[in-house]
Amino acid sequence: MGNILLAHESKTVRATLKAFLKPAHKVLEASDSDAAWHMLVLHNDLNAVIAGPDLGMSTGMALLERVRHNTLLRLKQMPFYFIGSETRIAELAAEATKAQANGFLHTGMKRQEVLRVLHPAIGTLGAEESMSPPLPTIPTPPPAPKPAPKPAPKTMEPFEALQIPAAKRTLNTGLGESAPLTPNLFESAVTRQYAFPGQKGAILCCAIANYPALVKNLGQATAVSLASKLTKLAQTRIGGSDIISLYAPGVLAISTAGGTSAACEKFAAQLKKNLASAKIVVHGTPLTLSIISSHAAVPEDGALSGKELLELAKHRLLQALQNAYNAGRKS
Repeated sequence: MGNILLAHESKTVRATLKAFLKPAHKVLEASDSDAAWHMLVLHNDLNAVIAGPDLGMSTGMALLERVRHNTLLRLKQMPFYFIGSETRIAELAAEATKAQANGFLHTGMKRQEVLRVLHPAIGTLGAEESMSPPLPTIPTPPPAPKPAPKPAPKTMEPFEALQIPAAKRTLNTGLGESAPLTPNLFESAVTRQYAFPGQKGAILCCAIANYPALVKNLGQATAVSLASKLTKLAQTRIGGSDIISLYAPGVLAISTAGGTSAACEKFAAQLKKNLASAKIVVHGTPLTLSIISSHAAVPEDGALSGKELLELAKHRLLQALQNAYNAGRKS
């Protein structure tokens, strides 16, 4: 009938809810906000979210706001439910209702009560209910331990400053609000983005120029920090359905559904301009960064699959890096 994401810190609560909902529904689980958000973006077949008030370092309310403010209609209109103790639900009910939560579940509810709340969104009630064995009520998890105090900040970091003029942006621009995807997750997301042959889109790859020299002169940790901060910069400028990854050492990759070659070229040019005006200081010494970019697009480069599109963009980046190296040797 529907596919549901259960986002809750308690494994016991997730297991009990999953037992309530199966076998009529496919159920995915997440224990924190980042994992839940990645699943929402990667799985186009999800029909509803059930979230707890607390999700790791974030909250269920923060996840709801990201869903409701997203530019993707699929996410913006996703049915969203909260589950928690009666006390916690009472605390957040007014704010969550204002943020367009669809309903609330209490730990301690019986299966039929849970299904009755969820029925308007995912059609949980049916003839099979009379044949289902009785199941326990949803347990109330123990209170979460108080977080440990944060350590005092270091007096000086290897990468001391990266001051780049902030671009105007809308609230909650998709995955750009979360951590960049790992290379494996990025490849999986690309495969899903281009699941249909000929689906329009583009992949942009950007490499920090002379990255091996940065590693040699500044050290591995500082070079990685530079690449990470560059990825964060690019992340603030991507759209709601775009995905980004620090894909390889010194290389970031962005996939934009519906994007074009011209859009990739424009984005790369803007990124180079921002880097040129950035104040980058490493151990008290100013540093100038530049990037080398490549891209591949559908339909400009043919009706390619996501894997083929990514491979083409990577191949072109290697060519561009080799050309830059050869030009440097001649000069």
